[in-house]
Amino acid sequence: MDQYQGKIGAFIQIPNVGRGQLKYVGPVEGKTGVYVGVDLLANIGKNDGSFDGKRYFQTEYVQSGLFIQLQKVAALIDEAANGADNNCAPFDTLAQLRRQEYVVDPRSPTPVRYKRDEELGLEPMVLQQRQELQQYKSLIEEQRGVLEDIQPAIEDYETRIRSLETELDKVRNQLSNEREQWRNQKLYFETEHEQLLSVVEELHREIRENERRMIRAREQAAGDFTSTLTLENDPLREGVQFRDNESFSQDLVSNAELPKQ
Repeated sequence: MDQYQGKIGAFIQIPNVGRGQLKYVGPVEGKTGVYVGVDLLANIGKNDGSFDGKRYFQTEYVQSGLFIQLQKVAALIDEAANGADNNCAPFDTLAQLRRQEYVVDPRSPTPVRYKRDEELGLEPMVLQQRQELQQYKSLIEEQRGVLEDIQPAIEDYETRIRSLETELDKVRNQLSNEREQWRNQKLYFETEHEQLLSVVEELHREIRENERRMIRAREQAAGDFTSTLTLENDPLREGVQFRDNESFSQDLVSNAELPKQ
């Protein structure tokens, strides 16, 4: 663990995660083993350099920190520090081999050539390719380890996304139901309004008809009253007329009996 303390601040490339800066190497309370703290320099991590309320390193963003077991990224840290030297080592041997020239055996009647530098250079190239292949295999294993570490975070994000999608569907269904209820209430109120208008119109017609009936009844009552008065006054008129006729007859008799002068 001490050999990595001097490499804090170096940048490492984590497969399928991204480039990050080494910020911490050491134990983490609540976890077994040695861990490294990496700042991914973007909000794609799992924390801010803290774990269970204890801070181990500072991050650029609130979700750019990531804790990984040291054994899973040790090769990445070594590559970040010594990658240039490892890449140059095989080419020194190749350069020495390429300085060889053609050699002719003087004891042979036919000149014989030893292997040229290109042919001799194949062996170190194969060794280099094998070394690169081994490095790739190590990277694949480390990548698997990193994926195992970040898989819970990915699953958590996917769970949150599904939960948010479920909530969104619920809100959409609720809005749709409320919109349908408002539409039904509007239709109900419009129908009720039309019915009330019809009832009011019918009441107006009945009122006008009752007014006309009352007027006709009053006119009829007035006519009946006049007829009744006429019938009641006819005997009186006949009596008066009879008395008038009788007085007139008496006056005629009286005038007839008067002596002539």
